[in-house]
Amino acid sequence: MAIQIEPKKRIIIIQTSLTLFVILVLYFIDITMAKSAFLGGFIAIITTTYTLIKVFKKYDATQPHLLLANFYAAEMGRLILVFTLFAFVFALLKPINVIVLFVVFIINHLLPVFLAPYNMR
Repeated sequence: MAIQIEPKKRIIIIQTSLTLFVILVLYFIDITMAKSAFLGGFIAIITTTYTLIKVFKKYDATQPHLLLANFYAAEMGRLILVFTLFAFVFALLKPINVIVLFVVFIINHLLPVFLAPYNMR
């Protein structure tokens, strides 16, 4: 008997697992790269979690316009959160590897898109 996990929780678990794996691999190469991977993954995981909570809060299925409004509000909040967290990282945390930071963020950010066809079971 397989353990059933909600699709939205599954996305967060996969993002976290991927980030931890990359951190572990990069830790043995360079500690700055590992720290940057942590920060990029952390930003992606926090913003994805925020979006999932905001979009999938309880709504009445007879009012689809409320779901659409939740999507718009979630994306606006996500953009603000991403800009704020990146500004914090660039302003206060040194040294960082910008390439690793953005690559891990982008991979984690796009992961739900690539997992969507497999996440509907």
